[in-house]
Amino acid sequence: MSFRGLMVVLLLSTLTACANMNGGSGEDKMSMAYLKQHLVANQTTKAEVVQMFGEPRYKSEQPDGADYWSYNEDQINGKDYLGEASKYFSGMAGSLGNAAAQSQQRKTSRDLNIFFNAKGTVRNFNATGTTGAGS
Repeated sequence: MSFRGLMVVLLLSTLTACANMNGGSGEDKMSMAYLKQHLVANQTTKAEVVQMFGEPRYKSEQPDGADYWSYNEDQINGKDYLGEASKYFSGMAGSLGNAAAQSQQRKTSRDLNIFFNAKGTVRNFNATGTTGAGS
């Protein structure tokens, strides 16, 4: 293996480790199973949502407290650093970079919308977007 190929493998390994540090388990926090378990109507508070997902990318705050928050997948599951790096290295490393890009690149684009009631707890939520199935 050439020096350049070795450097690409080392960098991709490091980025994979860093990407997996978000949540540690690699659990999909955008899955409906996860969301239904953690966003319980009339129970889950705004503070708990911030603890789980961080600050929302968009907030619509109402005087009565019936707010709307929006998140994107990168905020919840973490940025796909490996996919971004593989785009850069695919041209430089040839087939090694392309193989890493195809096997590791995220193929989803989802948003989470949370609606709160006047008590500051979750009223309901929805997740929209694509999972990348079949692509």
